Amino acid sequence: MNKKLAGLIDGRKIWLGNQQQLVDEFCSTGYLLLDKKLGGGWPQHGVTELQTANGIGELRLLAPFLSTVATTQQLIMFINAPSVINSQMLAFNDIEPSAAVMINTNDDSQQLWSAEQSLHSGCVSIVVLWQQQFSSCQIKRLKLAAKAGGSRLIVIRPPNQLSALPVNLTLALMPSDNGLDITIKKQQGHWPQPMFTLDMSQQWPDLVTNRTYDNVIALAKRRVS
Repeated sequence: MNKKLAGLIDGRKIWLGNQQQLVDEFCSTGYLLLDKKLGGGWPQHGVTELQTANGIGELRLLAPFLSTVATTQQLIMFINAPSVINSQMLAFNDIEPSAAVMINTNDDSQQLWSAEQSLHSGCVSIVVLWQQQFSSCQIKRLKLAAKAGGSRLIVIRPPNQLSALPVNLTLALMPSDNGLDITIKKQQGHWPQPMFTLDMSQQWPDLVTNRTYDNVIALAKRRVS
């Protein structure tokens, strides 16, 4: 085995087929198909990476999971969200507004510091962090903080990232007419999987893109009334 391959294995960037560590603790995503594809749901521990453009449905994907986390009386931290996350949006997604904390700063080091302190605190169940670039060392440090605090981290960064991170799960998201096209690029204990379409129209009937003009007008009238 050459030194480069050995370094990748030691850095947990790849796993050998006969040394896969199966993850047996999951939290349901709220979507039956996605739970099936992931072998149970979101990993109970560690770091999940979503590679996605902002505003295509990534928060709708996370909403069912976050709503269950919010009932545990622990906080949810949103760090550097690209759009406003307000109480109305949280309540609409069945997330208790008093359980959510928003932190916004343009300083990357402050974002990482806030994430690490939140994960390590013991009073935060999950941190959702938007940031473009990470090093392997930074992710490893955040994983250690999450393990110490019994928390989880979801990293959201732009699509088509070439640098692989030592995370538990990586999903690439693309918009589709009725939801999201999802590619499982990396999953600890499993092989990557090709793209599949997650139909979110049942959970989000007012937000799919294939509505007719008459349906849009009818929806607008209901909201006004």
